[in-house]
Amino acid sequence: MRPTNPRKRAFDLEQYEKKQKKQIEHLLEKQKEFLSEWKALKKAFETESDAFEKKRIAYKMQSLERRIEMAKEELKKKGYKDNRGRPKKEAGTTYKEQRVKFTAHLLPETIAYLKALKEKGVIPDISSFLDELVRHHKNETE
Repeated sequence: MRPTNPRKRAFDLEQYEKKQKKQIEHLLEKQKEFLSEWKALKKAFETESDAFEKKRIAYKMQSLERRIEMAKEELKKKGYKDNRGRPKKEAGTTYKEQRVKFTAHLLPETIAYLKALKEKGVIPDISSFLDELVRHHKNETE
């Protein structure tokens, strides 16, 4: 058994990564083409009045949908991840997970005063103001 040259191995890995990248780009391009063709067929389907022609277009659309799904699966196998949209928050960092809902019965004058402070921009929101008030009171008493 021959010992492998580390430089050759690095070169092979580099070539492999380039090949993977090209394949991913090619698959993305194919997926885009299929999608644009599907959209054109959808418009044609909506405007078509002949039943036979509608059936033929529907069959082509189903075929394209399968091709799009196959392209997505191939992309997934190649390690491509679609990162569109808003990123998900990590566990424990969402507002709801950090806070506990609590109902308090306040006087109508107090609520009106808090709402007025919020409208004037003195406080960002009522919840954070109450949190800060409790924190300040806690520091004074301890």
